[in-house]
Amino acid sequence: MTGPDGLGSSSREQTALPVALAAVFHGEDILLIRREREPFAGMWGLPGGKIRRGEHLDDAARRELREESGIESRFLKYCGAVTERVEEDGRLRAHYLLHVCRLAAETRRLASSAEGEMRWFCGASLDDESAQLIPSDRLMLERLVLTPGDRRFWRCVVSRFAEGYRVTEFSIGG
Repeated sequence: MTGPDGLGSSSREQTALPVALAAVFHGEDILLIRREREPFAGMWGLPGGKIRRGEHLDDAARRELREESGIESRFLKYCGAVTERVEEDGRLRAHYLLHVCRLAAETRRLASSAEGEMRWFCGASLDDESAQLIPSDRLMLERLVLTPGDRRFWRCVVSRFAEGYRVTEFSIGG
């Protein structure tokens, strides 16, 4: 059983939480969500959520997008996997196995979301630091979604410091 922080509820077993992340585009614009909960509360990131038992990845990505935004979409491609560890004071706070997917939205119209505020961003505006994008999501967009290449898996460690989050490792695994 997995707890809400992405860690196993048993002290014997701490497993990575499987998550479908959706890089959703409508034209040149990308959809982001401002996270309500930790980790990354108040920061913008890719929409997504837990893959349910028995659910295929493409179905999970489309379902999560529909639940969070009301948007129907088409699955375009699998972009890669990232094992992400979120650490604070040298301790593991969350552990995820992120499956990054690219989807095409059928509309720009957003429904209200209990998960957080959702907004369309112009791709060029993501370079602006004021966007407060989750640092690992920025790297996933740059290296997995927007850059063609093979679909290796990536290792990521995000550390929380007094001034905020910083990626301390983002490397090709294996």
